[in-house]
Amino acid sequence: MTPIISTDNSELATALNHREGQAPFNKPWELRAFAVAVAACEAGEFAWSEFQEALTETIKQWEAANPGFTQDDWRYYEHFVTALEVVLARHDKLSSNGLDHRAKVILETPVHKHHVAKYDPIMIEPALI
Repeated sequence: MTPIISTDNSELATALNHREGQAPFNKPWELRAFAVAVAACEAGEFAWSEFQEALTETIKQWEAANPGFTQDDWRYYEHFVTALEVVLARHDKLSSNGLDHRAKVILETPVHKHHVAKYDPIMIEPALI
């Protein structure tokens, strides 16, 4: 199976290169969602064309349900994640109950539960020669 994204860093950099004033990923979770979709596809969980069709359908449904939306209302990667959920559920890789439970756990977990900022200066011991 041909990878969706080449491991050649120059091609990846070109593919992800931002346009003037735009970044392809505005938040870290967007990049992670993209990576999960690519990894699942490359692992044979679904065909990329199937995902693209689900994404197109998800966007069409959202636009029909939100007439007169503005750019501020538009969140591409929210549609992306919805489409990924649809495709994974179709292939019995994701259950709505499991997804709802995981979302609840994430939302109930304090933002910085595992990452506590430390402001103490870092000291480096001089090397012994």
